[in-house]
Amino acid sequence: TGGLITTTLPLVLAGFLGYSQQQRGWLIGLPLLLMAVCTGPAGALCDRFGSLRVRLLAGVVYAVAFAVIPFAASNQAAMAVVMFAVGISAGALFSSSLAIAAETGGSTVALGSFRAAGDVGFFAGTMLSIILVGALGSDHEPTYADYTAVIVLFGVLHALATVAIAAM
Repeated sequence: TGGLITTTLPLVLAGFLGYSQQQRGWLIGLPLLLMAVCTGPAGALCDRFGSLRVRLLAGVVYAVAFAVIPFAASNQAAMAVVMFAVGISAGALFSSSLAIAAETGGSTVALGSFRAAGDVGFFAGTMLSIILVGALGSDHEPTYADYTAVIVLFGVLHALATVAIAAM
Protein backbone atom coordinates (compact mmCIF):
# COMPACT_ATOMS: atom_id res chain seq x y z
CA THR A 1 0.00 0.00 0.00
CA GLY A 2 2.88 2.37 0.71
CA GLY A 3 4.21 1.91 -2.82
CA LEU A 4 0.81 2.68 -4.27
CA ILE A 5 0.40 5.80 -2.11
CA THR A 6 3.75 7.29 -3.06
CA THR A 7 3.87 6.35 -6.75
CA THR A 8 0.45 5.61 -8.23
CA LEU A 9 -1.77 7.91 -6.15
CA PRO A 10 0.06 11.14 -7.13
CA LEU A 11 -0.52 10.24 -10.79
CA VAL A 12 -4.24 9.83 -10.15
CA LEU A 13 -4.49 13.08 -8.19
CA ALA A 14 -2.72 14.99 -10.94
CA GLY A 15 -4.07 13.27 -14.02
CA PHE A 16 -7.74 12.87 -13.14
CA LEU A 17 -8.41 15.41 -10.41
CA GLY A 18 -6.10 18.27 -11.35
CA TYR A 19 -4.30 18.49 -8.01
CA SER A 20 -1.30 20.79 -8.12
CA GLN A 21 2.19 19.65 -7.22
CA GLN A 22 1.89 21.34 -3.81
CA GLN A 23 -1.49 19.76 -3.10
CA ARG A 24 -0.20 16.30 -4.03
CA GLY A 25 2.92 16.83 -1.98
CA TRP A 26 1.19 17.66 1.25
CA LEU A 27 -1.48 14.97 0.83
CA ILE A 28 1.13 12.28 0.23
CA GLY A 29 3.46 13.72 2.89
CA LEU A 30 0.74 14.01 5.57
CA PRO A 31 0.44 10.27 6.30
CA LEU A 32 4.22 9.88 6.21
CA LEU A 33 4.62 12.65 8.81
CA LEU A 34 1.80 11.28 10.96
CA MET A 35 3.27 7.80 10.78
CA ALA A 36 6.56 9.16 12.11
CA VAL A 37 4.91 11.24 14.84
CA CYS A 38 2.48 8.51 15.94
CA THR A 39 4.87 5.54 16.02
CA GLY A 40 6.13 6.30 19.56
CA PRO A 41 2.71 6.91 21.14
CA ALA A 42 1.40 3.83 19.34
CA GLY A 43 4.25 1.87 20.90
CA ALA A 44 3.00 2.98 24.31
CA LEU A 45 -0.45 1.69 23.36
CA CYS A 46 1.15 -1.63 22.38
CA ASP A 47 2.80 -1.83 25.80
CA ARG A 48 -0.49 -1.09 27.54
CA PHE A 49 -3.01 -3.06 25.45
CA GLY A 50 -0.89 -5.60 23.58
CA SER A 51 0.76 -5.39 20.19
CA LEU A 52 -1.67 -7.75 18.48
CA ARG A 53 -4.74 -5.81 19.65
CA VAL A 54 -3.25 -2.53 18.47
CA ARG A 55 -2.24 -4.13 15.16
CA LEU A 56 -5.72 -5.52 14.54
CA LEU A 57 -7.50 -2.25 15.28
CA ALA A 58 -4.98 -0.23 13.28
CA GLY A 59 -5.17 -2.73 10.42
CA VAL A 60 -8.94 -2.37 10.15
CA VAL A 61 -8.79 1.43 10.28
CA TYR A 62 -5.97 1.47 7.72
CA ALA A 63 -7.74 -0.91 5.32
CA VAL A 64 -11.00 1.05 5.44
CA ALA A 65 -9.29 4.43 5.10
CA PHE A 66 -7.15 3.13 2.24
CA ALA A 67 -10.16 1.77 0.36
CA VAL A 68 -11.97 5.11 0.79
CA ILE A 69 -9.16 7.12 -0.83
CA PRO A 70 -10.59 7.20 -4.39
CA PHE A 71 -14.05 8.18 -3.10
CA ALA A 72 -12.68 11.07 -1.01
CA ALA A 73 -10.07 12.24 -3.51
CA SER A 74 -12.30 14.67 -5.40
CA ASN A 75 -12.62 16.82 -2.25
CA GLN A 76 -9.34 18.03 -0.80
CA ALA A 77 -10.68 18.37 2.76
CA ALA A 78 -12.17 14.87 2.71
CA MET A 79 -8.95 13.55 1.25
CA ALA A 80 -6.96 15.18 4.06
CA VAL A 81 -9.18 13.46 6.66
CA VAL A 82 -8.68 10.10 4.97
CA MET A 83 -4.91 10.57 4.70
CA PHE A 84 -4.89 11.60 8.37
CA ALA A 85 -6.52 8.26 9.26
CA VAL A 86 -4.07 6.43 7.00
CA GLY A 87 -1.11 8.11 8.71
CA ILE A 88 -2.20 7.54 12.30
CA SER A 89 -3.14 3.91 11.68
CA ALA A 90 0.12 3.35 9.77
CA GLY A 91 2.06 4.56 12.81
CA ALA A 92 0.24 2.02 14.96
CA LEU A 93 0.82 -0.71 12.38
CA PHE A 94 4.53 0.07 12.31
CA SER A 95 4.93 0.08 16.10
CA SER A 96 2.93 -3.09 16.58
CA SER A 97 4.81 -4.87 13.79
CA LEU A 98 8.16 -3.96 15.31
CA ALA A 99 6.99 -5.11 18.74
CA ILE A 100 5.71 -8.43 17.40
CA ALA A 101 8.95 -8.98 15.46
CA ALA A 102 11.02 -8.20 18.56
CA GLU A 103 8.88 -10.52 20.71
CA THR A 104 9.72 -13.51 18.48
CA GLY A 105 13.11 -14.01 20.04
CA GLY A 106 16.12 -13.62 17.70
CA SER A 107 15.36 -9.94 17.40
CA THR A 108 18.16 -8.96 15.02
CA VAL A 109 17.04 -11.53 12.47
CA ALA A 110 13.38 -10.74 13.09
CA LEU A 111 13.87 -6.99 12.71
CA GLY A 112 16.05 -7.46 9.63
CA SER A 113 13.40 -9.72 8.13
CA PHE A 114 10.73 -7.16 9.00
CA ARG A 115 12.70 -4.50 7.16
CA ALA A 116 13.28 -6.76 4.16
CA ALA A 117 9.59 -7.67 3.99
CA GLY A 118 8.67 -3.99 4.09
CA ASP A 119 11.05 -3.12 1.27
CA VAL A 120 9.86 -6.05 -0.86
CA GLY A 121 6.26 -5.07 -0.09
CA PHE A 122 6.89 -1.47 -1.11
CA PHE A 123 8.41 -2.64 -4.40
CA ALA A 124 5.62 -5.16 -4.98
CA GLY A 125 2.93 -2.58 -4.23
CA THR A 126 4.44 -0.15 -6.69
CA MET A 127 4.82 -2.73 -9.44
CA LEU A 128 1.55 -4.55 -8.80
CA SER A 129 -0.50 -1.34 -8.85
CA ILE A 130 1.05 -0.35 -12.18
CA ILE A 131 0.55 -3.83 -13.66
CA LEU A 132 -3.06 -4.08 -12.45
CA VAL A 133 -4.01 -0.64 -13.74
CA GLY A 134 -2.39 -1.50 -17.07
CA ALA A 135 -4.28 -4.81 -17.23
CA LEU A 136 -7.61 -3.17 -16.40
CA GLY A 137 -7.01 -0.52 -19.04
CA SER A 138 -5.59 -2.98 -21.59
CA ASP A 139 -8.09 -2.05 -24.30
CA HIS A 140 -8.07 1.68 -23.43
CA GLU A 141 -6.16 4.25 -21.44
CA PRO A 142 -6.65 3.53 -17.73
CA THR A 143 -9.62 5.40 -16.29
CA TYR A 144 -10.35 6.70 -12.83
CA ALA A 145 -12.54 3.63 -12.34
CA ASP A 146 -9.53 1.41 -13.11
CA TYR A 147 -7.44 3.19 -10.50
CA THR A 148 -10.34 3.08 -8.04
CA ALA A 149 -10.64 -0.68 -8.50
CA VAL A 150 -6.93 -1.17 -7.80
CA ILE A 151 -6.92 1.06 -4.71
CA VAL A 152 -10.01 -0.67 -3.29
CA LEU A 153 -8.46 -4.07 -4.07
CA PHE A 154 -5.34 -3.11 -2.09
CA GLY A 155 -7.57 -2.01 0.82
CA VAL A 156 -9.48 -5.31 0.71
CA LEU A 157 -6.23 -7.30 0.57
CA HIS A 158 -4.96 -5.37 3.59
CA ALA A 159 -8.20 -6.17 5.44
CA LEU A 160 -7.86 -9.85 4.56
CA ALA A 161 -4.27 -9.88 5.81
CA THR A 162 -5.48 -8.30 9.06
CA VAL A 163 -8.17 -10.97 9.43
CA ALA A 164 -5.59 -13.69 8.72
CA ILE A 165 -3.39 -12.31 11.50
CA ALA A 166 -6.36 -12.35 13.89
CA ALA A 167 -7.03 -15.98 13.04
CA MET A 168 -3.47 -17.04 13.87
